[in-house]
Amino acid sequence: MNAARLRAGPWAAVAVAAAASLPGLRLPFLSDDWLQIQAAASGRLAATPFHDFRPLYMLTYWIDLRVWGFDPRGFHLTNLLLIAAAAALVVLVLERWTGEPGIATAAGVLFALHPYHVENAAWVAARSDPLVAVFFLLAILAFDRWLASSWRLPIGALVLAEAALLSKETAISLPLILAIRAFLLADPAKQSRALRRGVLPVLLLTALHFTIVRPWVLGGFGRTLATDAGIRWVRNALGQAVAAVIPIDVERLAHRPILWGSLAVGAWIVLVLAARVRSGRLPPAVPVAVGALAVLGMPYVVGFQERYLFLPSAAAAFTIVALAVAGGRVFGGIALVVIAGGWIGCGVEQWRDWGEAATASRRLIGDLIEAADSPGVEEIVVANLPFRVRGGSVAGDFGAALGCHGSRPIPVRVATWISYPSADAPALAGTLEPLVPAGPPEALAPVGVRLLIEEALFSHWVGPPLPSVGGGARTWVASLVQERPGVVRVGLQPRPGRALYAWDRGHLVPLEVESCPPGLDRPESPHAR
Repeated sequence: MNAARLRAGPWAAVAVAAAASLPGLRLPFLSDDWLQIQAAASGRLAATPFHDFRPLYMLTYWIDLRVWGFDPRGFHLTNLLLIAAAAALVVLVLERWTGEPGIATAAGVLFALHPYHVENAAWVAARSDPLVAVFFLLAILAFDRWLASSWRLPIGALVLAEAALLSKETAISLPLILAIRAFLLADPAKQSRALRRGVLPVLLLTALHFTIVRPWVLGGFGRTLATDAGIRWVRNALGQAVAAVIPIDVERLAHRPILWGSLAVGAWIVLVLAARVRSGRLPPAVPVAVGALAVLGMPYVVGFQERYLFLPSAAAAFTIVALAVAGGRVFGGIALVVIAGGWIGCGVEQWRDWGEAATASRRLIGDLIEAADSPGVEEIVVANLPFRVRGGSVAGDFGAALGCHGSRPIPVRVATWISYPSADAPALAGTLEPLVPAGPPEALAPVGVRLLIEEALFSHWVGPPLPSVGGGARTWVASLVQERPGVVRVGLQPRPGRALYAWDRGHLVPLEVESCPPGLDRPESPHAR
C-alpha cells in the first residue's frame, strides 16, 4: 500500500503543479527575458547579463533557443516542467525524511498550489528558482542514498550540489539542510559519518565555489547585496513568515501589512494550538519543518520577491501539513481545504495580474517595433514607461526586445519608470499646444509632457528620484519638474533621428515636432531661465 501511495504521490504533485502553471504558456516574453535570450543567442553562457555566475541557468536558454527558436511558449513550457519536477521531488524528499507517504503527498500538492509560483511560470527569467530547486532536491536525495551506502564520499550529492550552485547562488543553504538531515539519524555513529564525510565535503565545495570558482569566472566577486543589510532584511524575513501561510501578492501585502500580518499570526496560532491540544505536544516533524523553512529562507532575506520563495514554500507546505495532521483528521482536513482554497484564489488573482502585465508588454513591444521600423529613426526616447503593471514586471532592455523580434535593435531610452495598476491606465495630464521650431533642427524647443502619478496599490513612481514639489531635476535624457503632488512635467529634447513618445492608456503616443496630441504641452525651456 505504501509503495503504491509513494508512486502516486509524485505524479499527483506533478499534475497539480502543471495545471497551476498552464496559463503561462499563453504569455509573451517579459522584462529581463529579452536580454537573457540575447546573451544566450550570442553564446555568452558563463554569466548572466546582470553579472551573476549562473551558467546552467543560461544554458537552459541556449537549449530553448535551439529547440523552440524565439517562440515564448517553448520557454514557458521549460519553466512549467521545472516547477512540476520540483513538486515531484518535494514529495520524494519528504517521504524519505518522514516515512509518511500521505504527509509527503499532501505537502507536495500544497507546495504545487503556492500562488507565488505564478511568477516562476509567467516570467521566463524567473526560472532560476525552480531550476536551483530541482538540483537542490536531487542533491538531498543523492545524499540520502549515500547514507545507506559504503562509499567514502557522497559523489552524487557533490555533483548535484555544484549544479545547484551553477544555477543560482542561493544553493549556499544546502550544507545546512544536509546537516539537519544528518541530525535526524538515530544512530550517533551514522550521524558522525554523515557530518564528517557528507556535510563537510559539501560545505567545502560551497566555499570553494564562492571564493575561487565564481570570482575567477566573473573577474571579481560579482554583485553583492551586503549593503542592504539591516532593518530591511528583518522586514523581508517577517514578510516570508506571513507569505508562508497567507501568500497574498507582495504589493497587496506591503499595502496593508498589519492586516495580512495579523491574519497570518492568527493562522499559525490556530494550527499550533490545535496540534498541541490534540497531540499534547508538537510532532517531531514540525521543528524539522520550521528549521528547514528558516534555513531555506535565509538567502532570500536580501529581497522580498515572490519568485524567491519557490524553494522555501516547500518547507512552509511541510510545516502546515505536519501541524494540520497533528490537529486530528477533522481539523486537519478542514484546515488544509481552507488553506488550499485560499491559495488557489490567490493564484487565480496572480494570473489576472500577470495577464495585465502581458497585455501592456505586447502592446508596448508592438508599438516599439512600428517606431523602430519608421524611416529615419535611429533612437527612441519615451517620457514614461511602465516598470510594472499590476505587479507584473514589464521593464527591460527594449533594444534587446527589438532584436529578439527581428526588428532593428536601435536604442530605446526612457526618461521615467512608473508602475501602473492596469494596461489601460491613464498616464498623461495637460493641455494641447502646438510645438513650434525654435531655430535650426538641432535647437528645437523641448517637448513637454505632464505625467499623472497616482500613489496607490499597484500605482507609484519608480525612478529616477522624484524632485520635491516645485523643484526640478535633470537626467541624461530629460528634465523633470514636479508641478504638484501627482503631476510631473518631463521635458524631452527633439533632434534629427530621435523619435519621441509617451505611454498613455496602453499605447505609445508619438510626440510630433509639428504638433502635440492631447495630454501634451510645450513647457518653458529649462535653458531659458
